[in-house]
Amino acid sequence: MNTMAKIYLSLAFLSTQVFANVNSCDVETNTNFQASYEISTPKGENQLKYYRMNNVSAFEYPNQGITEIWTKTQTDRAFLIRGFDRNKRGIEYEVIDLSMENQSSSWNKKKNIMNPDNFDFDNGVVDKSQGCSLLHYTKRTQDREINMIWNDEKEILVSLEVKDLGKVSYIYVLKELKNIDTKDNHITTVQAYDRTDFADIGDNESDPFFRKMINLGFISHHEANIIDAQGNSLSLAHSHH
Repeated sequence: MNTMAKIYLSLAFLSTQVFANVNSCDVETNTNFQASYEISTPKGENQLKYYRMNNVSAFEYPNQGITEIWTKTQTDRAFLIRGFDRNKRGIEYEVIDLSMENQSSSWNKKKNIMNPDNFDFDNGVVDKSQGCSLLHYTKRTQDREINMIWNDEKEILVSLEVKDLGKVSYIYVLKELKNIDTKDNHITTVQAYDRTDFADIGDNESDPFFRKMINLGFISHHEANIIDAQGNSLSLAHSHH
């Protein structure tokens, strides 16, 4: 059996196990928590850790060694810190920098991985059998089927399955949900990295870190080149749709 066939079989098995993930109702979260996801696509598997703490949301891609931290401003916008975890360095993008790159800085779009509004679902089916309100959504078109389970009380994704032409394109499954300490966590660790403003990168290209990132393709015209959960290039212009 070739590798692609094995991946599709694995995805097919996972799609039948979409309810066999962590019970998000079991964890009494406050507003500060970490949610760990397994993401499967025909190109392989990836991990995503989502953090929420007060007016900050963060998205850690452990396989790539990249963390994106979005912080809410008083005008309901958000600025970005992109942390390079293996180098303990970061780049900060102010709201104006994001606007210049045609990147949304709307806090409503950046505060979560995704939510039912992203898919224009009809009303979800309420399920309280696990101890809290879970909403089950389904949307079908001629070519695509989308199934989502959403924890309405915690406003957090439990699972998402997308099929195109009957084949699984990608699946998000919540694997772990836990509270975090507000003073000692991955967000505060990344925020403490040595950071450079996006606007100043051009004046710092002699820095060995930036030379290395440019040579590796992580910074091209001041953009990151990360592979997202769908196997696409995660440039600044496409970060976290």
